[in-house]
Order: sequence, then structure tokens, then C-alpha cells
Amino acid sequence: MYLMKLYPNLKLGKLLLLNRRSNPHVIPSGKRKCVWVCKCDCGNTTEVINSNLHCNTRSCGCAKNEASTTHGMRSNSAYSTWAGMMRRCYNPNCSAFSYYGRRGILVCERWHDVKNFISDMGERHEGMTIDRINNELGYSPENCRWATKSEQQNNRRDNHIVTLFGRSLNLTQWERELKVAKRSFHQFARKNKTTHAIAVETYARRKGFFPLSETETTQEKAA
Repeated sequence: MYLMKLYPNLKLGKLLLLNRRSNPHVIPSGKRKCVWVCKCDCGNTTEVINSNLHCNTRSCGCAKNEASTTHGMRSNSAYSTWAGMMRRCYNPNCSAFSYYGRRGILVCERWHDVKNFISDMGERHEGMTIDRINNELGYSPENCRWATKSEQQNNRRDNHIVTLFGRSLNLTQWERELKVAKRSFHQFARKNKTTHAIAVETYARRKGFFPLSETETTQEKAA
């Protein structure tokens, strides 16, 4: 009850905290979770586990129903993509926030409305995900497309194109070509404080993939 004494009439979203339930919720591991009895703006009374209350539960469930009624887009295949995009860009509790919102990767104002997002992007077909063409910029009609997972992988900001003897492949493709473990080039470059191009060339030399001479060089550029 300390929370109630510290913050009387505490309200989170649509929920007003009334009191703490006398018997806690017990999860399968045996850990006991505090449960709050809350009054929602819609008039319903609901019970919410403490951890959910501090994370993302802000209504008895009526807010989701209102959103569905308001824009009618929840059944659209692109809706979950939009919701995930907004969550990782603006919700500090999202596990991916540090890679997006904290880096300054945000959503253009027009796309804050899901109807505009779906109008610009169209429906998401099976196997497709949203991909930012320039990974240093945010989400906008000019910088986004639907792409397969392999296409998106090739466009990652930490991927590189390495040109070796006239062949230009990204690091994932070089891993397959040289039959080395995933992220071998990243680990080699970090450990030896060198470039990914030198890492690929070193593995190629070890594998006898190319008869490298002292005058032959590699080139590298960010994808």
C-alpha cells in the first residue's frame, strides 16, 4: 500500500488505482506478483499485475476496442507492422528501443496515423517485412519498402560489401562462399582492430580460396 500512500489517486492511462488485492498472483515458477484493483474510465473494474501496470497496461481492454472501432485497421496485415514500428521508436520499455528511438530513428508525422501508413505502404504480403532503404534515416514513405528477410538482411546497417578480385559480396555471402561460421569476419575485425575487408581476405588466404599476391588489394564500402 506504500504506493497508494505516496501517490494518492494515482492514475495510469485510463486506470485509477483503488487498492492492492490481498492475495497475490502466483506464477508457475512460484514467484508471487502484486495485483492492483483498478477502476477504468469506461466504468469497468479490473485487476492488473503490478509489472504489467508499470509496463504497458493502460486500460481494462477498452482502449484496444476503441482503436479498432476508430480506424478499423487492426485486421489489416500491415497493422502489426505499424504497431511494432511505433513501439520500438517511442516506447522506452521495448527491448528494441535502444536500436531505434534512442538512436534517433523515428516515424514521420504522417505515419503516426495508421491509416496513412497503410495507404502509403499497402498491405503486407506473407514473408515480407518493412525495410528502411537508408538505415540511418527514420520511417517515411520515401525511405521504406516491403522486403523479404534476406533482402532486409543484406540492407542491415552493420553489413558491408567487400570486393575481392572483382567479386562484390556482402559479409553474409562471403561467409557462405568461404564456408566459415556466422559473424567470423566481425569477430576477426574487432579482435585485430582491422577492417572487414582484411578479415575476408585473411580467411580467403587461409582457405586457399585465392592465390593472393603481395600487390593484390581489397576494397570495402558500407552497404
